[in-house]
Amino acid sequence: MSGEDGAGVTLSNADCAFMRLGTSDILDNQSRLDTKTPQIQVLAGGQIDGPKAGIAKQGGDSYFLQRFSLRTHSGYDAATAMKFSLEHQNPSVAGWVRGGKAYPEQTYSAATLSNPNVVLWSLKPAEEGIGSGVIARLWNLSSTPQDYSVSLAGGIQSGRQTTHIETDLADLPVSNGAVAMKAAPTQIQTIRLRPAGTRR
Repeated sequence: MSGEDGAGVTLSNADCAFMRLGTSDILDNQSRLDTKTPQIQVLAGGQIDGPKAGIAKQGGDSYFLQRFSLRTHSGYDAATAMKFSLEHQNPSVAGWVRGGKAYPEQTYSAATLSNPNVVLWSLKPAEEGIGSGVIARLWNLSSTPQDYSVSLAGGIQSGRQTTHIETDLADLPVSNGAVAMKAAPTQIQTIRLRPAGTRR
């Protein structure tokens, strides 16, 4: 939520799926979104349609966890807000790594993006296995088209644009160990990357 001067609050909500902004409502099957009232109501649980439909009495559950985090901002930035929410809802997990000197002890990035408006939503082995590369899902959080490049720590041998269910669509040119992409406003893209030095 932001005021006229751009100052506002970002609310990250890890557990509750539904919110009401201001006095938004539905009247005569017409949705009315209130963007003026500085208020959010979070539905932590509810049975609004009577006892017959839905899950009555929360299915007998008696313990509910609702986690929220707030961050103030002087001017709204979609990428910063999403990164804040992802950090809150998916906290980093740390563990001891012993032995070997393959990675630097201070910092290491498996993947690097050139544009701060694009978020690496996920990086995972391909559904067919790691031998088929790694899948990167990238989200342009800007309301304008964005150019960006993706690189892996050891370089990229090849890249392919894919569907979200990992069906290959087109080869992507690799230059200086990175693939260059262009994303439409708010577009999510999925690509397959084969790290340098891997066999096909």
